[in-house]
Amino acid sequence: MNGLHFKRNYFEGWYFKQNNGEHTIVFIPSYHIDQKGKLNARLQLITDNSAHCFTFPAEKFHFEKKPFCAKIGGSVFSLKGASLNIDDAAYKITGELVFGNLTAPKYDIMGPFAFVPLLQCRHSLISLKHTVDGHIKINDSRFDFVNGQGYIEGDRGSSFPERYLWTQCNINDTAVMLSIATVRALSINFLGAICSIYYKDKEYRIASYLGAKVLEFSEKSASLKQGKMRFSVTQLSAAPQILHAPVDGMMGRLIRESPSCSVRYTFSIGNDTVFDIISPNAGFEYSDNAKG
Repeated sequence: MNGLHFKRNYFEGWYFKQNNGEHTIVFIPSYHIDQKGKLNARLQLITDNSAHCFTFPAEKFHFEKKPFCAKIGGSVFSLKGASLNIDDAAYKITGELVFGNLTAPKYDIMGPFAFVPLLQCRHSLISLKHTVDGHIKINDSRFDFVNGQGYIEGDRGSSFPERYLWTQCNINDTAVMLSIATVRALSINFLGAICSIYYKDKEYRIASYLGAKVLEFSEKSASLKQGKMRFSVTQLSAAPQILHAPVDGMMGRLIRESPSCSVRYTFSIGNDTVFDIISPNAGFEYSDNAKG
């Protein structure tokens, strides 16, 4: 298990999103280790109108870092595709997906934060956009993907931040990931932001470690400024589903995410508007644990 038995109060998970222009389906395979070192695994499913969490014992989970491969139950996730085979009382899911070339950021989205010890949660941006081909069958419904859109990210640590906003989209020649959070490291809380904007084959990076300032951070909107660059997001519609999130490694928190909703993204440099778009299939999530 790659030394996982040495960890305590730890989680690691990966977010695989695919959209075929009409439907969005997300899978989140993850593993969790409690304070006694006991491991269990989960696979969360999110669709446009439902969410479900499948649990698995330790012996049903296997993980390899290089090349990345997470096997959970009868399903396998890699950076080349996914094979789905889930069967329980509520769901029967089968399918095969093939991913095209991944669009990775230039360097670690965490920047120098990646080297900060005892950071509560570390984010990884694996692919801002890639093609998805194949099919998924959920009970009696079949979803076909022909040159669909995909996105992959990951998180690891002990807990999700107390308060955070996250959004993601890819539409035409534009892909975006933004996360703003109250982060805890070494018993110190601070507001941090990471954002990758991929536009016309070029990445623009806005982040606290590059001098970005958070101008707005609320339940439905956020804005950042870094030098001459300014970026803002506004959620225009919501279709939230309930997900399980980690607290001290275990899934003790409920959050609400809209996997496919309408979000406006505006990016400008100086007086020039680079883009002002509305994505109908964006992901959006806001959580404030202090408010329950």
